[in-house]
Amino acid sequence: MAVNVHICGKIVEYETPKKRIIPENINKTKKATFVYTTKQELKITDSIFLALQHKINHIYFVTLTYQWKQDINYGLGFRKKANKDLNRFLKFCRDKRSITRYVGVLELTKKGVPHYHIILDCDLTITGYKRIKANKKNYKEGLWYPPLKAYTIFKKDKKSKYFKTNETNFFKGLQNHWNTITKNIHRNSLDYKQITNKQLRHNNGAYKICKYLTKYFTKELKKPKAERFDFGVRNYFISQKLRIKPITIKSNNIIHSDFIEIQQKAQRKHQIYWNKCSQNNNWTENITYYEQTASYWVLPYGLPPLNTFLARVTYDKPFKTLYDRIKYAHEKTL
Repeated sequence: MAVNVHICGKIVEYETPKKRIIPENINKTKKATFVYTTKQELKITDSIFLALQHKINHIYFVTLTYQWKQDINYGLGFRKKANKDLNRFLKFCRDKRSITRYVGVLELTKKGVPHYHIILDCDLTITGYKRIKANKKNYKEGLWYPPLKAYTIFKKDKKSKYFKTNETNFFKGLQNHWNTITKNIHRNSLDYKQITNKQLRHNNGAYKICKYLTKYFTKELKKPKAERFDFGVRNYFISQKLRIKPITIKSNNIIHSDFIEIQQKAQRKHQIYWNKCSQNNNWTENITYYEQTASYWVLPYGLPPLNTFLARVTYDKPFKTLYDRIKYAHEKTL
């Protein structure tokens, strides 16, 4: 039984199929459907967790909306137009604002109007040149030579008293461009909120943000696949720098036996795992079984059990997540 380890804390154990897929048996005439799937939910959750855990600049939660009008049909044709508008907006962000890390989903209101929830990694660092007078202190630090009376340095400040002003002007420019594309006239078509380090550190903030963006996925996944809503267009988008694949550990790997202990610890009521309020006596509600697959959640920041190979190899390594520990041990055992 092989194991897939995702960076968001999802572990999937599955049996590899014995039947080989023959290209002649693939139905190529089948029409593509755009419904919510578990695979999409995992991709989005992994990308969001990667953006929040390994952030480079300032993280913002952005919502793009359309102005509702009574005489417009918000059907499949409008959703296709909305995705084209979004592609133009993201191209502007990449080319003009140097935003290369983003992940988002398409959602519909009760009236059927599409809107987008996006995680953006924006660089709002205030840069500029500053004129400094020459003095003995600067001379000792080697910043100037005696013939100079003053010199100019290039200054970069991530925290400044003008940060909020710069933030307002930055997103005002994005909103004006979004209104130009969509031909909106209202000023609240773009809403933004910064995700601070404090929110990420306390009470599993990264996991909560991931689940907020995938809340519609979890509602639709409870229905049979035939009854799920078909968008007709792509309903999620991930930038190239936030796409991450899970680690696949086969049964002949030495780490594979460690997941027996990890699964047993995930079944129990423990302070560092998700099922803190289990209602079953054997704590098995965290594990979901489907055909020959078993999947369960563990805390991404949790430590492996002390009697495992992972704990012995990575006990002195400064890894923050369980995914990094498994990746390090997996590369050592190849």
